[in-house]
Amino acid sequence: MKLLIILTNLILAIALVSCSKDSGNVIEPPETTSVSALPTDDWAKNFDLSSGRRNIEIQLSDGTMWPARISVPATEPAEKMPFVLALHWTGPVETYEVYMQCLVESSLRRLDAIVLGLSSNLGNWGGPPERDRILKLITLVKKHWPIDVGKIVLTGYSAGGTSTWNYAFEEPTVFNAAIPMAGLYKGYGRMPIPICIIHGDQDELYDINVAKFTIDEAISAGSTIKLITATSLSHFVPCDYFTQLQASADWLLEEVW
Repeated sequence: MKLLIILTNLILAIALVSCSKDSGNVIEPPETTSVSALPTDDWAKNFDLSSGRRNIEIQLSDGTMWPARISVPATEPAEKMPFVLALHWTGPVETYEVYMQCLVESSLRRLDAIVLGLSSNLGNWGGPPERDRILKLITLVKKHWPIDVGKIVLTGYSAGGTSTWNYAFEEPTVFNAAIPMAGLYKGYGRMPIPICIIHGDQDELYDINVAKFTIDEAISAGSTIKLITATSLSHFVPCDYFTQLQASADWLLEEVW
């Protein structure tokens, strides 16, 4: 696991520096297509929700498959569970697997939630086709899975963290809480759902003081926001944010739910 974390951090550093070198420390999303194949009702209805952690494929309406990884807790058959959607940092499609294994799955275990880590080409979560797919996916799991609809959480790191913040403002009827990590936070004023932001005080891409300014403005406008500072952590060591993400699970259990 230590070797996996070292390799992950190295790959992330190379990818993020490459994507941001000409953009004033702001990662620009890649060009995207307007065509969107959506998750199918039959896939969600017939999906095997047996407990455990595994890579899966989500069937799309054009017959293609959307890679993902899922973690399902052991629960009573009729028990409603929280649902967490996890968005990875900038990287190739396979990044979702490392993100889930090195950080998300173990950190959020205490929630007894279904945790689903999606894949995206370079982490373009805000545009098509990923945005349309995400919203359709939430609709389907609420319809067919034993989900507690009052406990649907979005989290993400870097590009995923930026999109988590944006979704929290733009889709307050879809998500009940959000945990952005190491993202770029646009000033929206009042945020409509509770948010726990995790940010490293040595973040090279997104200065924590800029993040604090946006957070303070949002709190002044009436937002419910908690900031967890990752002391001495760089942007390029996402797998080292385990303790902070674990603390966000405590925040959900003790302050939100």
